[in-house]
Amino acid sequence: DYDIYLSVTYFILLELCIILFFFFQAEDGIRDFCLSRGLGDVYKRQVVSTQSTWVSDRKQARLAALDMVTFAASDNVPKRFLKMPESEVEALLENIQEKTLKHVLSYGVGFIYEGMNETEREVVEKLYEIEAIQLLLCSYKLSWEINLSAYMVVVMDTQRYDGQERRYIDYTIPDMLQMMGKAGRQGKDDEAKCLVFCHTPKKDFYRKFLFEPYPVESHLNHFIVDHINAEIVSKTIENKQDCVDWMTWTFFYRRLTKNPNYYNLQGVSGTDINDYLSELIENSVEELEQGKLISVEEDVDLQPLNLGIIASFYYLKYTNIDVFQKNLNENTKMKKLLEIIALASEFDIVQIRHGEENILKQLSTEINYKIEKPHFNEPDTKTNILLQCHFSRIPLIPDFAYDQRIILEHAIRIVQAMVDVISSNGWLKPAILTMQLSQMIVQAQWINDSQLFQLPHFTQELVQRCKNQGIEDLADLMNMEDDDRIKLLQMSEQEIEEVAEACNRYPSVNLEFTVKNGESVESGDVVAISAVLTREGEMSPENVIAPYFPKEKEESWWVVVGDAKSNKLYGIKRVTFNEQSKVEIKFAAPEPGEYELTLYAVCDSYIGCDQGQKLTLKVTPAEEQE
Repeated sequence: DYDIYLSVTYFILLELCIILFFFFQAEDGIRDFCLSRGLGDVYKRQVVSTQSTWVSDRKQARLAALDMVTFAASDNVPKRFLKMPESEVEALLENIQEKTLKHVLSYGVGFIYEGMNETEREVVEKLYEIEAIQLLLCSYKLSWEINLSAYMVVVMDTQRYDGQERRYIDYTIPDMLQMMGKAGRQGKDDEAKCLVFCHTPKKDFYRKFLFEPYPVESHLNHFIVDHINAEIVSKTIENKQDCVDWMTWTFFYRRLTKNPNYYNLQGVSGTDINDYLSELIENSVEELEQGKLISVEEDVDLQPLNLGIIASFYYLKYTNIDVFQKNLNENTKMKKLLEIIALASEFDIVQIRHGEENILKQLSTEINYKIEKPHFNEPDTKTNILLQCHFSRIPLIPDFAYDQRIILEHAIRIVQAMVDVISSNGWLKPAILTMQLSQMIVQAQWINDSQLFQLPHFTQELVQRCKNQGIEDLADLMNMEDDDRIKLLQMSEQEIEEVAEACNRYPSVNLEFTVKNGESVESGDVVAISAVLTREGEMSPENVIAPYFPKEKEESWWVVVGDAKSNKLYGIKRVTFNEQSKVEIKFAAPEPGEYELTLYAVCDSYIGCDQGQKLTLKVTPAEEQE
């Protein structure tokens, strides 16, 4: 009987969960339908030239576009939004691959969203600019990117789904103003309209900020620690009194007395303001000191430390440097490096949309390094997964492709900062691994994958075909006879030219060095190694060929001196050069003994072109001086 009772209870709970799940799914569907229905009613009553509608994401843009086509068809005027001969539209639609977009464009309705195919987006925007289509639906984030306006703008709901909090949150006021500001075409419209669909209780709120001046307040107090660190590094601030003086020149200081409640200021007298600023500065300096970004001398003077210089140079938040310092160690492997870089606060902007948790869960089974205890509604988990998908070149949906592009744009800067933090601790192997991570990010492949993947148009099938013919790397490919290479690649003439250009631009660098004070030095003396990097070949370097990297990348190199046996890094410099570069690395000679050191030249963009030269350093005991 007890077993039967448990089975019945489990069955009831299971049905209840299913009912609740479908209830929430239905609630979202009803929400979208009601908004689309209201939007359809608006457009039925309007006879205007152009109309733009702002929605929360790609999914809502597509659904609303289909609904508009349906509503127009229900009035027996299915192509009321199309103002261009159908034959001309069909010719333009040949460049459109997305079926839904192609369908709605034929009825004069278009939509664009972040992460969209660039060619298709250009076609849609062009059709809208020449008023061939009258209705355009855009995701709200594009309000800061595009320069398209309309006679009538509709903000379709004032909320978006936040996957991190798992609830709908309001658009920010700047977002609302930016979307509403698209109403009115310069030189065409004497007046314009903007409709905002919102929850009834919020009408008074939006009326207030629309018809009354909206105060602009400072947020410096939320980011004051990073600003103070940057000013200390630049020597603008050298003591705590300089901090106070610097603050008095800011907009934040001007607004303190104007709106004290906003900044939690107890009073507006001189004493109150001084106490408030002193406490703010003391707390900021204490956080920087605890994070070892600065040093405080005699409780007054402020001096930058190496970690603070790194944070300022790479424009990173001080919290990131603290995360790197606490999580990195001399035994850090690639899996841990990916976890650490994903924790960077720069990736907090990566959005978790409705329903993405299931897709992320599926992708997490396809990546090389599995994530322990993943939280699929957290940006760090999503960042880690999308980075590994980038290395494996796994196809992604447009929303994920857009998020991946944001991650990659920040990743190189963060990796370079990680290299400097690791070098500050004198760890060689993690530093080399992090440099290889930079190569992986730029070339979109794992470090152990074939070098041939760096060439354009090379697929897994083609690389395997090359391996079967004994072609393992770029040198083997370039040494082939032209006829044999053409037969192997089976590409068009244009594609072969692009491959040839990539091969010619692949760096071939010669590394030479001299030890200025000889290979035998006393312990504690300064060892000076002069390295010369010489580029072979006739072509001068241009931007890196990296089809999967979202922006242009300039090639640079790390020159490193280290002892692989003891995992000790003695010196490092990063250089950018055309034909030749001379680098001098200085470091203090270690304890007496004989050391087998290696001088490395590691590229930050290409895989397989790194150089290494062995050198022997004999260190004798220092002579005692009277």
